[in-house]
Amino acid sequence: SVMSDFTVIGKRTPAKGHREIITGHAKYTTDFYSADMLVGRLLYTQHPCARVLNIDTSKALEIPGVIAVLTGKDVPGENSYDLYATDQPLMIEVGGCVRYQGDAVAAVAAKDEATAQAALDAIEVEYEQLEGLYDVFAAVEPKAKQVWPERSNTLSHNFSQQGDVEAGFAEADIIIENTYQTQLMEHAYLEPEGAVSMYDENGIMMVYAGCQAPHRDRRQVARSLGVAESQVRVVVPYVGGAFGGK
Repeated sequence: SVMSDFTVIGKRTPAKGHREIITGHAKYTTDFYSADMLVGRLLYTQHPCARVLNIDTSKALEIPGVIAVLTGKDVPGENSYDLYATDQPLMIEVGGCVRYQGDAVAAVAAKDEATAQAALDAIEVEYEQLEGLYDVFAAVEPKAKQVWPERSNTLSHNFSQQGDVEAGFAEADIIIENTYQTQLMEHAYLEPEGAVSMYDENGIMMVYAGCQAPHRDRRQVARSLGVAESQVRVVVPYVGGAFGGK
């Protein structure tokens, strides 16, 4: 048959790396571990819409085993995720506004996870609560509050039409108009997001991360550190699921 002439199509083909995965030899991000490594954690705000008035890290710095506590003002390079998301800071600085509950306001590095969590709990952040905007349809109204100053709440507007709609309506026996909404969706991968980084013998920052875009990640890290991209190398180990979320 024609199918038998192919070496791959129509044949059972083992997935690349299958032997390492099923025998437990595949290394994922959390498998890159050393006894003297520090644990990094982020402090996320619990407020969906607020202005940061003050961040007091003094008590966190006094905890034994806490090596560093950083805020947005400590970012040596660009305090934003990337060129495509300059409106989303890595950490919200004093005077800035948080716009969702996942915004970070501080970062800590400590000797272990318990100490890192204690440091996060000791950071005192003062907020001014602001009126939020939580409905998509209300957000696109002409006089709606702007989430970002001097910017429309509508990121993009796409219109699609196939054929002669008016003629179709004129010929239709029944016209049904409705608005459809779906539930929230999550990528739902099993492996938590994370990274391990260290400097190699040449002073290059090595970043091991289960990600889908190592070149973009290298650009992001270099921008935030204020160094050339040649000073950062991103290595992708085995990835425990992603589906677009990493």
